[in-house]
Amino acid sequence: MDIFHNFFYVPIFNILMVLYQLLSENLGLAILAVALVAKLVTYPLTRRQINSAEKNREFQERTKDVRKKYKNDQETLAKEMAKLQAEYLPGQLMGCLNLIIVIVLLIQVRNVVINLVNQGVHAFNQVAYAESLKLPEDSVSVTLPEGFEDGQHSLTYVLQASDGARVEYVIDFVRASDDGTRSTLLNELRDREANLNEEERANLDRLTASWRQANIAVYIPEFTPDPVVGGDVTQIKAFVRPPSQETIDYSSLQVLLDGEEVPADRVSYTQGTSLNFEFIGADLSLVATDIGFSNPAAVAPYVVIAVGVGVTQFFASRIQMGFSSLNKQPDKEEDSKSKKKKDKKDKKEEPEEPDFAEMMQSSTQSMMFIFPVLTTLMSLGFLGGGSIFPAGVSLFWTGQSAFVIIEQLITNRDKVFARFTSSTPKDNE
Repeated sequence: MDIFHNFFYVPIFNILMVLYQLLSENLGLAILAVALVAKLVTYPLTRRQINSAEKNREFQERTKDVRKKYKNDQETLAKEMAKLQAEYLPGQLMGCLNLIIVIVLLIQVRNVVINLVNQGVHAFNQVAYAESLKLPEDSVSVTLPEGFEDGQHSLTYVLQASDGARVEYVIDFVRASDDGTRSTLLNELRDREANLNEEERANLDRLTASWRQANIAVYIPEFTPDPVVGGDVTQIKAFVRPPSQETIDYSSLQVLLDGEEVPADRVSYTQGTSLNFEFIGADLSLVATDIGFSNPAAVAPYVVIAVGVGVTQFFASRIQMGFSSLNKQPDKEEDSKSKKKKDKKDKKEEPEEPDFAEMMQSSTQSMMFIFPVLTTLMSLGFLGGGSIFPAGVSLFWTGQSAFVIIEQLITNRDKVFARFTSSTPKDNE
């Protein structure tokens, strides 16, 4: 986990925020710029993957020939297959490296966006390479009263943004002076949260919906992963993430501890920097289902981003498969067709073995349609909502796929031109 954090998450976060500052504090453009940087960095691996795909086709053809030649000599067949695998397998494994890195990048970009949404500027300040890069944080500190006892407690933050959005953010937690008490009280809290009655469940759903609508987040580091504070803790500091391009109006701030308002002399705050999550009319911290489809104008930008993920993903896969077919030489294609015709004639004489290469190709073509549909649904928020796959992550994925298409069109421009020029005479006949 530390390897992914140090070599992917931290650099991506720093690059993103530097680009955010350079690109007029536009998070959408910064995310697309990160996608471009990632594409440029992985370009050598992409070329290796393409070469690996060509080698894979050659491996499949030679495998079929070897199986046919030694079908009655299993010992020789095993030896020849071992030789082929030793020759081609290492290259095939290296060809998977690019795909692995792309997946890791997507996961880490998702983590960056999720942490920006849930923690605001504080998430970046934790991993900033230099003090000069850090940004002012929104925070609220509460000093606990003397004699604060062990047990289950709750903190309620009543916050209002400059756009008028107001939220009551309720967080239940445990105060425990020793490990034994900690375990007991934490289990009791979890049991209570798991066995809410209908009224309590409805109230929780209402509060959660209001948090999403107001788009204000409160994060307390001490409550991660468990909402527990030790007996020696005298102050609880919460970090606040305001709505996009808005600030928190701390003049109306209220903090309640176990339902009672905390006196002003025990509450302090800091005004921080507001992040700009807006891009083409969409808030990159949300998804379409957060907005609702009853307002077409408001939800349209989210739909555009979500559909863009699926469309670019489909064409990226399609264009890569198309260029793979362009790499085949015409003579080899004719030989392949002749072989297939001959095999059909011999079909009655010998039982046909399953063609695993064709089976894999058919499976790949099916996934080429299914996967974009699933990612589009996920980007719309139907498979987990914004907490799993916010619009900012969808935008990064769209950028990556778009840059794959552009890269393939540029690097294979000679093959594209050859395909069009070779097809022209046939069209004119």
